[in-house]
Amino acid sequence: MALEFGEPAFYLGGLNNAFWIKADTLLPLHTWSQLVATYANGTARIYLNGALVKEQSGLAGQLNFNPGFHILGQRGDNTRGFAGKLDEVRIFNYALTPQEANGEATRLTFSPTVCLPTAAAQYSFSECSGSTTFDGSGSNDGTLVGASFGTGYDGTGMTFDGNDYVNLGSDASLDFSTGFTFAAWVNTTQANGRRVIAIDNYNGSNWSYAISLLDGQPELGLGTGVTVPFPLRLNTNIADGSWHHLAFTYGQGTVTGYIDGAEVVQWRNLPGAIIPNSGTDVWLGGRSGKNRFFTGSLDEVQLYGQALTAFEISELAGLVQNSTNCPGARPALEAEELVLATSWEVYPNPSEGAITLRAESPFTSETTILITNTLGQVVYSQKLEAGTFEMQIGGLRNAKAGLYLITLVNAEMRQAKTLQIR
Repeated sequence: MALEFGEPAFYLGGLNNAFWIKADTLLPLHTWSQLVATYANGTARIYLNGALVKEQSGLAGQLNFNPGFHILGQRGDNTRGFAGKLDEVRIFNYALTPQEANGEATRLTFSPTVCLPTAAAQYSFSECSGSTTFDGSGSNDGTLVGASFGTGYDGTGMTFDGNDYVNLGSDASLDFSTGFTFAAWVNTTQANGRRVIAIDNYNGSNWSYAISLLDGQPELGLGTGVTVPFPLRLNTNIADGSWHHLAFTYGQGTVTGYIDGAEVVQWRNLPGAIIPNSGTDVWLGGRSGKNRFFTGSLDEVQLYGQALTAFEISELAGLVQNSTNCPGARPALEAEELVLATSWEVYPNPSEGAITLRAESPFTSETTILITNTLGQVVYSQKLEAGTFEMQIGGLRNAKAGLYLITLVNAEMRQAKTLQIR
């Protein structure tokens, strides 16, 4: 199977006078199409989106099956590579009927899922206690310096009072040069001055990258390594007290800014490259040496060492809001009478995939256990009856090694802890 000048083509080796059977129909560009090719009893057929577009009968001979690999995307000699995307590839050992070929085109509804690259660091701020917020994809755990856990966009978030910050450290994985992406949910009413959301701090003469609000408008700075004659600013005020998804991407001399998943502006052909400041700390909520502290809340902060695509940014911004506050924080007035559950623990942690969850005292209402990976995908869920205080979970033995979030949710609380599987 191939595309020849954009038209689906089908080759059957070993038949008498073998040749390419080509549909005189162009495959549409930049959209998904469903393609089926069948052969049996001397007749070859090509279907596009369930409709027959080519039929060639009267073929004779035996198909030539040589030992070797079945390959997707190019020939066996590494030539004629395909540029595009494939999905739901199915191979049958018989020729589908026209009705079955049509069924292949209608058996699924369009439901794309993005496979995001691994983040250099990501923070969900779900700990609700202590002075550390854990990096969900690496080892860049953040140290709270005055900042506190509070209401987030999805679950809990990080709250800044205008004189505090979170120090993410100086690991080399946060030193970007050729490309990066910053994405976060932001909620603020601070519409005056320049307020730093994230920065790789000065090394004395240069700073690498900085995401700020100037009078409520997001802007990106790329230090002295990328010289531009104008500020990279999104002329949109987001300091309105609502949650907004903010993202900047940089790569191949291009910066793109997004608000709520939509591209706002793009700058191209920017000269230079980011100067990585080895050894300088990356901060959220402020910068070293100047009073440019941010007042407001952040959630789901993610940094990547490459420029994400517009579709990937849209996927991040499509997260459904599910704001909660931390147990122990002052509840909303209508929730004043709620009694918080007692503390609980998970052990062993790190584990090989078999863990025990134990609460200090029985849960007073039905409680749901959710275990999610760093992409937010649920890998395990279970309901516990009221009165339960201990449970063994062995269903994670086949889970990939990495960091997970285990969350308990009931009528009184929502609380999460990190779980490492080795």
